[in-house]
Amino acid sequence: MKTIYIFVSLSIHFAFSDSFINATGFNESYSLRSGLATVNEGGFIFNKMEEKICGIYKITSPTKKIYIGQSIDINRRKIIYKNILCKLQRKIYNSLKKHG
Repeated sequence: MKTIYIFVSLSIHFAFSDSFINATGFNESYSLRSGLATVNEGGFIFNKMEEKICGIYKITSPTKKIYIGQSIDINRRKIIYKNILCKLQRKIYNSLKKHG
């Protein structure tokens, strides 16, 4: 249930603000018991599996529109967006083509 509350808190905060929030109350990064996941200062939970970084990310366009997404491989997702290879997500694709 904690994960759901953290995500809901982050989602609500990002929907109404552009400042950063620490939804967990932690002041530093902490490793979770299994060693496969960590919680960073912002309250995001990242799973480390086979050198892949999983997690939830936020993209803010120059027009202040916000997209919150999730990925099992954030580095791969970043490359996809950087090279504008996301034609199936039309709004993000059009924004990246227009604003870079």
